[in-house]
Amino acid sequence: MSDIEILDLLATRYSDMDYIMEQDWNTGMRLIDKALDKQSETKSWQLYCSIYQNFNKDNFIPFSEFYKKPGKIVSMKSRDQIIAEGEERKKLFMKG
Repeated sequence: MSDIEILDLLATRYSDMDYIMEQDWNTGMRLIDKALDKQSETKSWQLYCSIYQNFNKDNFIPFSEFYKKPGKIVSMKSRDQIIAEGEERKKLFMKG
């Protein structure tokens, strides 16, 4: 996810970007993680709603079973690339 996509995600979820940008690095990362989780849940809910009409008493599953948070994301990037990207994002938050 690019820096612009992260800022867009945060701006969509939180109305006060000044507040977000004033947070320390760890809080900023937790806010990004939370926003990503909620974005994933919203997309899953929209998908669930679109297939809801096809459920019947034999195949119905509640949303809580339908939506299971994805497991650990495996990256094809090297450790050094991941650390470099993290440092770049940290600079963005430190600039604010």
